[in-house]
Amino acid sequence: MTDDARKLDKEVRTLREQSDALLLNILPAPIAERLKASSALIADRFEAVSVLFADIVGFTSLSATITADHLVRILDGIFTEYDRLADVHGLEKIKTIGDAYMVAAGLPIPQVDHAARIARMALDMLTALEQLNREHGTSLQVRIGIHSGPVVAGGMGRRQLK
Repeated sequence: MTDDARKLDKEVRTLREQSDALLLNILPAPIAERLKASSALIADRFEAVSVLFADIVGFTSLSATITADHLVRILDGIFTEYDRLADVHGLEKIKTIGDAYMVAAGLPIPQVDHAARIARMALDMLTALEQLNREHGTSLQVRIGIHSGPVVAGGMGRRQLK
């Protein structure tokens, strides 16, 4: 193998590792592996799952009163703490959209205590936001909803499956 070929091979390995790391940052490991193996639709049914949905109360009016940079810093601080709590409780972050945060217990790996994990997460989220409010002199509140039961989860659309 020539020096150029070795260099190219090393670059390809590095790019593949970066791509794999990005995929694992977006998807649970079992789903990422399935996606790498096939571009087929992924939709699985889970019989016992708990999903938590949360959003910041008054976010729209808040966004009209502060700069976009400040707003992004606030959300980043909140969601970074929520991500840490999700890891502590062994939960799977599903996504964030604007001020909305979604996390699940019991998928892709079943957990018999999924509802208890989600309930503890909800309580810890309230405590964390109280602490962030004290630190930053804010009075933000979070609205939390929880669903427990069967769900169908998967990647919808074709763009992310290519």
